[in-house]
Amino acid sequence: MITDFLVIGAGIAGASIASRLSEFGRVVLLEREERPGYHTTGRSAAFFTVNYGNQVIRSLTAASRQFFSNPPDGFTNHPLMSPRGILTIARADQFSEYEKNLAGARAVSDDIAEIGIDDAVQLFPTLRRDYVSLAHYEPGLYM
Repeated sequence: MITDFLVIGAGIAGASIASRLSEFGRVVLLEREERPGYHTTGRSAAFFTVNYGNQVIRSLTAASRQFFSNPPDGFTNHPLMSPRGILTIARADQFSEYEKNLAGARAVSDDIAEIGIDDAVQLFPTLRRDYVSLAHYEPGLYM
């Protein structure tokens, strides 16, 4: 196979550069995981929240919030983000992981509220009441 460009990694950056390079020649995009974007594109690129990743990622995200909320004049004619919310749920057997996630989230954001099952179902009506035991909601999430 003859190719002009070889891009290693099919996350958001790799997929983006491969797409752009395809305008100039043949591109091969290699990914080690079972599918593109396994660790990046399909998870964190879909939304903006400081409640994601390890402490380094959370700090970088918090530091970039001002840029995404108010990009420099002339950078774009459209908003980079629009407000949404995210509902996090857990089963009873996931209590310790849920508590760890919630503590980490609260370390970087005060915009997170624990909510009851009724409120969780109101936000996401197809949620099965017998499945969820714990829930919290972060209204300050952006897409």
